Amino acid sequence: RARFDNPDGLLVPMTHVMVLARSADTQTAPRVPARAVMTDQEGEFVYVVTDESIAEQRRVVLGADLEGFRIVEEGLTPGEKVVVRGLQRVRPGTEVEATTEPTGSQGN
Repeated sequence: RARFDNPDGLLVPMTHVMVLARSADTQTAPRVPARAVMTDQEGEFVYVVTDESIAEQRRVVLGADLEGFRIVEEGLTPGEKVVVRGLQRVRPGTEVEATTEPTGSQGN
């Protein structure tokens, strides 16, 4: 819960809003396009590309959804390559051809 002034009356009692707040104690965490996250009976995962260009399934713990990206709280380190396209053809252990997308890209 939070309490703050509402001088213009933009917020109405008994309604819900989403608030994104930044902590003074900031941390750096990787983010991945939401479309890269897969789900099965065990939870969420992404496919990571190893140095040998092999797809590896990696279980992740996700945080906030932020403008089409998901914050990865556990399971991924900054700089690792994640499969974003062609997910229907990827299986653990398969060879993949990695290309790089700009970090802010939201293409299909």
